[in-house]
Amino acid sequence: MARLSTIGALLFLACGASAAWSRSFEVSPDTTTVIGGVVVDRRQPAEDDGATIVPTAIGPSAPGVTLPNGSNLDAFDRMPNGDVVFSTDITVAVAGLGGSGVAGPADVVMVDGTGPVIVFSAAAAMLPAGTDVDAVGIEPDSDLLLSFDTTVNVSGVVVDDEDVVRIDGQGGAPVVVYDGSAQGVTAGLDLDAVYRSLDDGHLLVSFDGSGVVGGVPFDDEDVLDWNPSGGAYAFAYDGSAAPASWQAGADLDAVSAFPQDTDGDGIGDVADNCPLIVNASQADIGGVGPTSVPDGIGDVCQCGDVNNDGRVTGLDGTLIKRASLNLAPFTTGVGALPAPNKCDVNGGATGDAVFHCSGLDGTLVQRASLVLPPGVLQFCPAADGN
Repeated sequence: MARLSTIGALLFLACGASAAWSRSFEVSPDTTTVIGGVVVDRRQPAEDDGATIVPTAIGPSAPGVTLPNGSNLDAFDRMPNGDVVFSTDITVAVAGLGGSGVAGPADVVMVDGTGPVIVFSAAAAMLPAGTDVDAVGIEPDSDLLLSFDTTVNVSGVVVDDEDVVRIDGQGGAPVVVYDGSAQGVTAGLDLDAVYRSLDDGHLLVSFDGSGVVGGVPFDDEDVLDWNPSGGAYAFAYDGSAAPASWQAGADLDAVSAFPQDTDGDGIGDVADNCPLIVNASQADIGGVGPTSVPDGIGDVCQCGDVNNDGRVTGLDGTLIKRASLNLAPFTTGVGALPAPNKCDVNGGATGDAVFHCSGLDGTLVQRASLVLPPGVLQFCPAADGN
């Protein structure tokens, strides 16, 4: 379906605006269970894209990591490049890991294309014996986000089991970035999964029990979205809804997520300025008018910009009119325009690849470039990826 907006002051071109929250999740249960009809071992994550459940690997496919029987992957995050950080609930031997070759329940291991390495050491942090890292996430600058199964002191910073602390990989002081009790988490609940959204900076969090926080009810197989700006909560992942439909008794204890990327250009839909057409460069020269500045709509989606110069101007309107009349230089009609999929701005081509352009489209483009009415709803086939 084509995206739409109103012109009025500037605007039938918002066909490239971002979609609403849209994600695939990688989740891991605290016990081997059935999720959406698929058996998922507690030693691995599984991807839920809203349609299917697919078990995934810890780390890149080569070399990857296989956890031993009896262990639980209770903390996990996958970075955009595919590298993984994880922790388990018991001490485990990890093939290829240097030093002693083992990682304890309060150690964090990173796995990239070259193999595993410990990136957070419980011994170096002088954590008490028996401590478990039960949630791990990655910040955009590669700092770690950690939560523990009990109250601990990390370099002088007290971290409760419902909190998330940021660990500066360059040796800076730890900082609590999510204070659970201050954010309304009921006493007795343990935060056991965390992920930092790369799109909007929100935190995704999950807990080991049911409750209500910020007016949002949740169970232990659910994930909440917490907005650091203002502290509002929203529902992010419902483990009881299809296709997830978690088996009763299973607790989600690790989560990672990544934006849906419909056009496959490496830019998630939420951040993509043209989510249905490949534009990895995200080029955005301008908007409406010959001197317009970038407007958040990718050039390949800029409705009305039929000459592909990145801006909508009166010239585009003239070209549309001439093409619709088979006048030179477009004697083969609107299909001969440099970008015919940006031509039909009055909605005739909604949902198809046929270019229903006319002189009216040219007039609308010319008037919009001059910031003149009408303020009508406009569509653009470019928004459908056609």
